[in-house]
Amino acid sequence: MNLNDFISFKLKKVSLSLLLKMVLMLLFCQPVYAIDKVNILYNESNISSRLFKKQLIKALRSYDIDYAISDLDRVTDVHFDEQQNNETIFITLGSKALYATWKKFSNKKIFSLLVSQEKIKKITASSPYANQLYGLYLEQSLNRQLLLAQQLIPGIHSIGFLTTPDNFAELQKQLTYSPIDAAFEIQTVRDQKSLGRALSYIIQTSELLITLAKPEIYNRSSLRNILLSSYRNNIPLIGLNKAFVDAGCLAAVYTKSEQFAQETAGIVNKAIVGGTLAKINYAKYYKVSLNHKVARSLGLYLQSEEKILSVMHLKLEEGFQPAEGSKQAEGSKPAEGSK
Repeated sequence: MNLNDFISFKLKKVSLSLLLKMVLMLLFCQPVYAIDKVNILYNESNISSRLFKKQLIKALRSYDIDYAISDLDRVTDVHFDEQQNNETIFITLGSKALYATWKKFSNKKIFSLLVSQEKIKKITASSPYANQLYGLYLEQSLNRQLLLAQQLIPGIHSIGFLTTPDNFAELQKQLTYSPIDAAFEIQTVRDQKSLGRALSYIIQTSELLITLAKPEIYNRSSLRNILLSSYRNNIPLIGLNKAFVDAGCLAAVYTKSEQFAQETAGIVNKAIVGGTLAKINYAKYYKVSLNHKVARSLGLYLQSEEKILSVMHLKLEEGFQPAEGSKQAEGSKPAEGSK
């Protein structure tokens, strides 16, 4: 075999090998859909949404992520080029933006921010794509709040909750996985008339009240009265965020807007470079805020925010088994008149 024949033979062999690999890839590999578009959808008239948008843009720029921004009224202007297998991530800021986007693009990748878990469930109810939503819940996990309560009052025996009737069973279920050994008093509130009776029962049976993301119960018009009634009986409150602490709650575990923005940018960047998007969850990063003035008035000694946070981090990272003594206390049914 001369040199030309040898080279020709080798080229044919390489070509056949390459062709075989290409055929196998076509047969067994799924098409790759590259994420190359990020659309931020928000409500310009909402102050929280408008301010958070700036934090998010700053975080996305730190990863050199290109993005488009649309006000809520412009959500219908977004189009897709599916022929090129391009994928868009919609980052929605607030419940109105999520609702409008979900109605039109529920089968696309939607990343929800600034919306509570309960509100998300209502928006996505009955949708076949409900389990495909991405994002970060606005509120913290119940376990984080319970661990905070344990740090505020070591050896705490009873913790109270006010919730809505439709959330009663779900809250009971979540509390069966409590990381602390305590009894739980749950009262349901149907309207403002039943709030007083339910709160009175909690005050008599609990050492501390944990607020939930229930605007029907905890709002501007009701929070002041709840705080006054509780503190007259030396019952402290754990709030939803720092604003609750500023209003008079003893403490709160919450995620700062900068933390929400930076975590979101990191998740999106990972997806762009070829990673996968995890389903919606609680924010990874969080802080603790304390109201030392309220603590002094209640005769409570509090450790520093940093110390409390480090203990909570340690317990959550180590994992835990549900405390054997953690249960719903007897008498946790709705108080008479609170139905």
